[in-house]
Amino acid sequence: GSSTTDAANSYSYDYNDYSTYSTEGEKTNDLYMYKVGKVSLPKNTKTSFQIFSYNLAYKDVYEVNLYDVVNYSYNRAVGNDPEQKFDVYHSFKVTNSSANPLTTAPVFVMDENLQPLAQDQLKYTPIGSDVSIQLSRASDVIVKNTEEEVNKTETTKKYGNETYVKVLLKGSIIIENLQDKKITLSVDKDVTAEVTEVSDSGKIKKAGKYYGLNPYSELNWEITLAAKEKKSVTYSYEVWVRSK
Repeated sequence: GSSTTDAANSYSYDYNDYSTYSTEGEKTNDLYMYKVGKVSLPKNTKTSFQIFSYNLAYKDVYEVNLYDVVNYSYNRAVGNDPEQKFDVYHSFKVTNSSANPLTTAPVFVMDENLQPLAQDQLKYTPIGSDVSIQLSRASDVIVKNTEEEVNKTETTKKYGNETYVKVLLKGSIIIENLQDKKITLSVDKDVTAEVTEVSDSGKIKKAGKYYGLNPYSELNWEITLAAKEKKSVTYSYEVWVRSK
C-alpha cells in the first residue's frame, strides 16, 4: 500500500496495477455504462478511474478525404483548380479487438519512450471496427483531384416538371509521395452521381441517399507508393443535370 498526507488528514490506499485493469460495462440506449463500485474521497480531492486496459493492433497509414470538387449535378459545368492540394494526414488506424466499445473521447498518443506524438478525438468505435487517429498533417504527400466532361449524351429523363440529360465525366486523382520511405495512402472520394468505373481496385459504396436523380456515392482506394513515387487513379461517373 501507499500513504498520502496533507495538513489535516492521513490516509492510505491499495496499489492497483492499472495496466491490466478491466471492468464490465453494459449498453444503455446510446450510452455504454461502467460500474466502478463505491467510491470515497477525502474532502477537496479528485480522482480518475481507468475502465479497462487492452493492447490493440494498429496500422501506420496516410489518409486523404476528397469532396465533390466539381459538383456537376448542381453547377452543370466543370470548374476545378488542377493545382489545388488536398490535406493528407498521417494516422494510426486502430482495430478495436477488445471486449468493449471505444466511446467518443479525447485520445493522447505517446511513443515507446512515453514522449507525446499527438492528441485527437477518438470516435465511437464498436467492437471489431476500425478507427483512425490523426497524428499530423503530411505536407510531403501531395494529392490533387481534377475532372473533365467526356460526353453529354442524348439520353433524357423527366423528373417533376424538368427534363434532365445524362452527362458522362471522368476524374483523376494524382498522388505524389515525396518521402524517402514507402507509404500506404487511404483515399476517400465523394461524388453526387452514379459511378460506373474505378481504377486500381477502388471500392464503390452508395450511401443510400439521393439528390434528385443522382445517388450519393463514396469511393475508396488503398494505394501503396514507393519512396518518391507518383501515381494516378481514375474514376468515371454518370450524372443527371437539367437540360436548360
